[in-house]
Amino acid sequence: YLSDTLLALGGRDREVQIFDLNNMKAMWKAKNIPPDPQTLLQHPLWQTCISSNSETEFCAGTAYKELRLYDTRQRRPRAVVGGNNGEVIESMITACEWGGDEGGGRI
Repeated sequence: YLSDTLLALGGRDREVQIFDLNNMKAMWKAKNIPPDPQTLLQHPLWQTCISSNSETEFCAGTAYKELRLYDTRQRRPRAVVGGNNGEVIESMITACEWGGDEGGGRI
């Protein structure tokens, strides 16, 4: 969760969404990174963990060994670190932590 009233969710083939628990409505939804320019294939999604220390910035780990950094003032990830060409490998990210005052996430 992001705060006492905000909950962030994501999953397989589901981009991160933030829900307001007071009115039970989605208030923000991330967009996937742009498709591969050569193949035009969409980048696979599988969010496995989410961590934050504020209501506007958070990180999400994926089963595709990526750490995505988000800022809710924009829809696409601010940065994507890692990845392995879309193949799920044994060392998928299952836990991540927001890096505090320095910003950024770590696995």
